[in-house]
Amino acid sequence: MWGFTVLMLTIIEAYGSLFERSFHIPLIGRDNWLGLVEDFFATAVLVSLVVFTLIRIKNAPSRKERASRFYGSHLGAAWLVLFLISMVIITLLVYRAAR
Repeated sequence: MWGFTVLMLTIIEAYGSLFERSFHIPLIGRDNWLGLVEDFFATAVLVSLVVFTLIRIKNAPSRKERASRFYGSHLGAAWLVLFLISMVIITLLVYRAAR
């Protein structure tokens, strides 16, 4: 949850940069600590997604059937959500690296 809250600042910066090349968030937008916090949370979210993917593979319903905590869930949609979240985070990291 905190990862998405903090990374909202990166999304605001990216959106503002569409209209003004030197856009920054007033008062905090040019501080080095903000970039460090954004990069840390982006990396932490990616690592968390990898860990959660490994947990889903280990506890797959095809192996454990009813003993799996994912039994009965919409597996296709879950994998799609994990993929889309990781693509958003990777896009934010590429944007920050290009900037």
